Amino acid sequence: MLRTVFLSTTTLALAVTAALAAPTSSMLSNGAAVTTVTRGYETGGFYHAHAPVGGTVIFDSIGTGGYNCCSGWTISGPSSVVGEQVWSAIQITPTASGKVKHVVAGVGYVTGNNAAELAIYSDASNLPGTMLWSADVSSLPTFGSTSTTTVQAKVTKVKIKKHKPFWVAVQTDSSSSNTWDAWNDSNTTNAPLAQNTGSGWINFGSNAAGAVTIYGSVR
Repeated sequence: MLRTVFLSTTTLALAVTAALAAPTSSMLSNGAAVTTVTRGYETGGFYHAHAPVGGTVIFDSIGTGGYNCCSGWTISGPSSVVGEQVWSAIQITPTASGKVKHVVAGVGYVTGNNAAELAIYSDASNLPGTMLWSADVSSLPTFGSTSTTTVQAKVTKVKIKKHKPFWVAVQTDSSSSNTWDAWNDSNTTNAPLAQNTGSGWINFGSNAAGAVTIYGSVR
């Protein structure tokens, strides 16, 4: 899918250095915005069965075909080999009001602590605003090794309103400050993308959505 993100804070030399340090030979591109890896064998097949977490699907960029095994949005802590914080978020506009119950995401591990933080933000003028919920996830699959494996977290106290956007993010916290992960790209869905490299969120317009399924209850 078309990528329109251009970050200039990371040089080509840094990308090469980071690639050499990563056990999966992952590479950075578009500054540090994108992480890619050469496709490996046995990446988990191409059929994705939705996780049996229950509830109504509010948003789904994974579908039955799985996600892109080998290209994704960079997730990086400030002390990772990437050399800077990189958080990524996509904007979702629900078609019904209700509550979010679970977030299921395709996120791959590159190096550092094998962990990430999933988060939901309110919308503030087409940027992530107030963080409404977050949860740590761990035991991520090695980036490039699968197109179907997901991590999930239960969500509490997040209400959504019909046609009112919110944001789902993959980011780092104090337990993943040295982490380099990648939020796998959807093969089917585009969405508004924002990234935060430590100085606030920037909206880069429509791009490949991060792989995520949002479950909840609607009315």
